[in-house]
Amino acid sequence: MSVRSYVCPGEVHPISRSVHLARLAADYAKCSACPHCSDLGGIGLPVRPDRVETTLAPVLQRERLWRSLRSPGARAEILACCEALAALLWQETPWELPVNEWNAGETCGPTGPLVCVAAHPSDVAESFSTEVIRRMSRSGCRVVSLGAVSRAALDFAVDHLECSAGIWVEGGGSPAGIGIRVTGPASSAWSEGGRLGGVVEWMDGRAGRPSRIAGAVKSFEILPAYRESLVRHYGPVATELAAVGMGTVLQSTWSGLDARVACQLREACPGGRCDEAPSATLLRALQEDVVRQRMGGGVVFGADGRQAWWVDRREGLRTDRFIAERLAQELRQETGEREVRVVAAEELMWTELNAAGVRLVTCGPGEEKLVDAMRRHRALLGCDGAGRYWIARPIPRCDGLLTLAYLCRTVAAGGSALQRCA
Repeated sequence: MSVRSYVCPGEVHPISRSVHLARLAADYAKCSACPHCSDLGGIGLPVRPDRVETTLAPVLQRERLWRSLRSPGARAEILACCEALAALLWQETPWELPVNEWNAGETCGPTGPLVCVAAHPSDVAESFSTEVIRRMSRSGCRVVSLGAVSRAALDFAVDHLECSAGIWVEGGGSPAGIGIRVTGPASSAWSEGGRLGGVVEWMDGRAGRPSRIAGAVKSFEILPAYRESLVRHYGPVATELAAVGMGTVLQSTWSGLDARVACQLREACPGGRCDEAPSATLLRALQEDVVRQRMGGGVVFGADGRQAWWVDRREGLRTDRFIAERLAQELRQETGEREVRVVAAEELMWTELNAAGVRLVTCGPGEEKLVDAMRRHRALLGCDGAGRYWIARPIPRCDGLLTLAYLCRTVAAGGSALQRCA
């Protein structure tokens, strides 16, 4: 081999030095066996990353599929979960058979499942939602993009648009991560011990795309219909409340409701937010604001718009058990039922309910099991002990604004029913 020319291993014809350096820079396959592989010529070889063996178990976290952005391939793993979800929905989608012999001769493929996608109001979630929409469409699903709305609005859209499932895209946190939550009809969130575990099991099989034809993607404005579903539940008695944790999404939703309902919300504790449960400092500041402004009470909303905690002027934070008793009494008067069944997820906390005409039914942990128990026992109310209430009017819905509507009606019916001790 001459100084000015090189011959790659397994080849006959020589190459110039420039081609030799270009192949080294491109990490050519035969360069690893070449004796001149260390001849960099001022160009550094690209470092080939080690292959990372991904484990699917850490992706599943109770009721969501989540990955930290510090993990290599976090986006790819969540998108793989979306493909598995699409394949699972395809298995449950029935074929549309011809209605008569005239149409029997026409060959047409099955219609893909309809899925609506919404994003948490954060830059990370909204940008990643476009990738989720693209991946679900590539898997043959018909996708309805809802934009940045509350998760309660997504739950409503699943039933309103008759979708097979709804995907809530999350992003952010500390440490930062991305993930999805899946909601079925009737606000039934897919949980770890239920259908969400089936998505992970489907990923173990590494199945391919369920369809080679991409599904259609369209946008839909769900807030007008969502507001109409809430207006009829608010009573006519005027009530002024202090609210914390509304955020931009709930504020935009409430902006179309405040002129049509008697309840008025005033933002308190600017900058206050609640991710899982309200802190003692936030509750104390809210109670002081309620007393100072002489309001009827205070309400704290969760980050996804489904949780709601009531703060009384005198007693402070009311327990979920106390709120469940008042909601059950209000539902009993509204429906005229002699007995109202209430499903609770925490058996130790919900040993009994001190309310006449209320029957308690317990279930295992997980939102999916709770909603199934409500359907099985025909319950009107469900509680999980974390500020979430499912009100079956007519189908189970977990919505902080809907819970607020019934709490306002309870205050109006009893004068100060929420201010009396249990």
